[in-house]
Amino acid sequence: MKQVLATFSLVVLVVGLCSCEQIVNGDFATGSLSPGWSACSTPSGGVTDENWCFNAEYNLELTGYDCFQQDIVPPATPAGPLTFWAACPVLDRFPGKLYAEIRYSDGTSDTVEIARTLNCDTQRVVPVDYSKQVSRVTLYTMDADASWFISRVSLMGS
Repeated sequence: MKQVLATFSLVVLVVGLCSCEQIVNGDFATGSLSPGWSACSTPSGGVTDENWCFNAEYNLELTGYDCFQQDIVPPATPAGPLTFWAACPVLDRFPGKLYAEIRYSDGTSDTVEIARTLNCDTQRVVPVDYSKQVSRVTLYTMDADASWFISRVSLMGS
């Protein structure tokens, strides 16, 4: 019996230390926002099968003043930065601004402006505060006439 309890305790310890993906549907493979994502504005964009850049079946398209978010439940201690692929490849329209916001369980947040790139193979890396727990990830645009395309959103944590 002691052998079984010791083995069970070790398994629980290892699983508890696991660094796991915290973003659900980060590649939008379902063809929709769900599961995981929700609109935090009345969107002009959304999940699209227009594949401007990424080798993915679906992408998240943001334009105008779009806002999409995912709650991390329960909040997670990050084991790495927030990463995603982003591009605004259309040249004849104003790109506006793209932002990534990390909300922490203590109510604070970090927001990073994402620079426009025409290259489709640019992974964006958003630093996080490793001493806090992440409770929400938000991607939003401001005054964007051109579309931003997002894919492979990822945040490792435990």
